[in-house]
Amino acid sequence: MNCNARFIHRTLIAFAVAAVAWLAGRAGAEVDVVSWGIQTYDQGDVRERYSQIAAGGDHTVALKSDGTVVAWGSNSSGQRNVPSGLSGVTQIAAGGDHTVALKNDGTVVAWGSNSLGQRTVPSGLSGVTQIAGGGYHTVALKNDGTVVAWGSNGNGQRNVPSGLSGVTQIAAGYYHTVALVTFTDCNANGQRDSYEIGKGWAADSNANGRIDSCE
Repeated sequence: MNCNARFIHRTLIAFAVAAVAWLAGRAGAEVDVVSWGIQTYDQGDVRERYSQIAAGGDHTVALKSDGTVVAWGSNSSGQRNVPSGLSGVTQIAAGGDHTVALKNDGTVVAWGSNSLGQRTVPSGLSGVTQIAGGGYHTVALKNDGTVVAWGSNGNGQRNVPSGLSGVTQIAAGYYHTVALVTFTDCNANGQRDSYEIGKGWAADSNANGRIDSCE
């Protein structure tokens, strides 16, 4: 499947879930989810009610209100193989061919493809409050406002800017990473092609930069 098709599936299901979750009006509520777009691997075949959901390249992952995880769609790299006994999950994220789960004790579990180290969680990583899955890399936000990234670094997406702190939210694209700082500013690292990092930024791969606007 080409990258454009995978992005369509990932973007549309994420938008649908965000809208439905917002309408639910409370954290942890199980809500109905609607999916559309590419269905090559039945990755959009939503059959139950969930509290959170994430879309990878060709697979879909869902978090239930009891803290357990289910996945469906492509299993070409084991991205659908939820570890046996996994529980206490508070957030999920899906990369191109890997899946990530954040547990209520602040630790991270990952499975699926490890072709570029994207599921090799750094030893001793703890205090994590948020996770994000890129195409071939993974990002974690810690409770002290710092960011940790691992996996592919072909476009600098793993190069967290020196001294970066005060981060409140993270997001990962296929080849770049973005962090929201104190709700008013953004930092990004990785590939800038097609202005994917910030409005008005010129194409300049493998360069770190500060964004003056989150538009």
